[in-house]
Amino acid sequence: RLVATMSAGAHCVKLDPHYSPHHCDGDGARPYADALAKCAEFAPDIVNSALSSQPISLQKGLGRRLEESVLKAMLGPGSPVTERHRAYWRCTLLEGAGAWLSAVPDPFLGHSIAPRYWQVLVARRLGMPIYPAGGACALCGAQQDAYGDHAIACPVGGDRVRRHHRVRDTIAALADLAGHSPAVEPPALLPPDFDHPAQAASGRRPADVYLPRWWGYMPACIDAAVTSALLPSRRAASAVDPTGALRAYAVGKRAHAGTEDACRRVGMSFLPAVFEADGGVGGDASAILKALFADAARRSGTPLSIVAMRGRQRISV
Repeated sequence: RLVATMSAGAHCVKLDPHYSPHHCDGDGARPYADALAKCAEFAPDIVNSALSSQPISLQKGLGRRLEESVLKAMLGPGSPVTERHRAYWRCTLLEGAGAWLSAVPDPFLGHSIAPRYWQVLVARRLGMPIYPAGGACALCGAQQDAYGDHAIACPVGGDRVRRHHRVRDTIAALADLAGHSPAVEPPALLPPDFDHPAQAASGRRPADVYLPRWWGYMPACIDAAVTSALLPSRRAASAVDPTGALRAYAVGKRAHAGTEDACRRVGMSFLPAVFEADGGVGGDASAILKALFADAARRSGTPLSIVAMRGRQRISV
């Protein structure tokens, strides 16, 4: 309504010289003045633009500027928002975090979400409580929070494994579409590690997805991982920058059992692809996905934007 009044004001004056956008409704309300006052709380420059007769002409432009101003106020110093909510808001701003919202609910594409799960996802996205606060997790017995932060990272019940496998298989499908001949978790890529008897028989498996030729024509081991930036130990840092948790996880992946060095010694690159549990993509994973999207688009003739959108939706769902 604010944009409509700002855009049509000059035409209204031509029709009625006594017209004023500051008129009162029948109940005494002043919607235009009220809307301007609300905007002024977050974006005074928008009000100045309106009063100088140089209004923003598009709803999209006004909405974007208001959103940027609100986020700056809510996520910056002195914010009234709790640390948990600031961390979650920043997670929703990560690349790909909201891709599931625009996914067509087609089982053939793997985008089908049961209605009861959809309700939970939307409630979480909106920051609404999902569980009674202070209860115990039915699977592991740990304290459950109201917003589902524990549930999304609970180590019991198999959800973390299923989510990992879904991300792994999506990366493999993208790599196949891009013509990279991927293999899923091939054995014996590295010599046996006799310090770990369980790996000694078949050799180590550093790759969730193995690509026989990648950047620089070297084989690549993509190690997919999903972690949560909202764990209590990470929440304060994530309220400032949730990508720090993803970078730290990737560093741990590279250092674990000397995996990156071991891969390099046999002529392979080791590429951790770390995703945030609410769908966001870390820097290393983003670079891998963008390269796969580009190769898949060239090979299939599909526009890059379509390939990228579908790939992100598939991972996010």
